[in-house]
Amino acid sequence: TRKLRVEFSVVIFVEGECMMSATIKIADAELEIMRVLWSEGHAMTSTEIRGKLQSTSEWGKSTVLTLIGRLVKKGAVSCQKQGHLVYAPLISEKDYRNSRTRKLIDSLYDGSVRNLVVALCTPGNLTQKEREELQQYLEGGLEKHE
Repeated sequence: TRKLRVEFSVVIFVEGECMMSATIKIADAELEIMRVLWSEGHAMTSTEIRGKLQSTSEWGKSTVLTLIGRLVKKGAVSCQKQGHLVYAPLISEKDYRNSRTRKLIDSLYDGSVRNLVVALCTPGNLTQKEREELQQYLEGGLEKHE
């Protein structure tokens, strides 16, 4: 007998914005694949992805395919046949960053953005230039910096 294993991810849309499923966890190596897909902005073959990674990694074809397969299985990347198999991100970089930032704040700073900012502003954590940029950001509002 054969067993069929079914997995799925839930993606929630709030006011037209994709809110990444809390169950998607992307490992560092997988994140490198995602960064290539995000930066290129279009569906790519595994060969194209591997080509973009050549300057930063020595991963072979099987490693890249394994990482892509994991991302497809997790629901972070789509896979479509267009002559060749092509892969595209199902979550945006912005949504991923927002989700990871929220998890960091919740887990390390008791859900407090203030506590995160205080930790960042502890002497030695920011350069003078970074402090000035943060100050400008806080005074100017989010709209000017996205």
